[in-house]
Amino acid sequence: ARELGGVTLYIGVGLWVDDATGELVREDTLVVEVLHDSTEQNTLVIEETAKALKDLWGQQAVLIARSPFDAHLV
Repeated sequence: ARELGGVTLYIGVGLWVDDATGELVREDTLVVEVLHDSTEQNTLVIEETAKALKDLWGQQAVLIARSPFDAHLV
């Protein structure tokens, strides 16, 4: 079973420099934060989802950043 604990979306603006032209590029950005147990299955689901979004939106790249943490609800 997929054990994803929660998802938060942040909508914003991204800036990056185009290597080919040297120009600063501005584009709409969506950051997807996923809380999940660190399992091989969850890693595969996140990788597959990132690849699908990359293809869907015609992106050159989609960044996946991982960070362990301890959290609890009060």
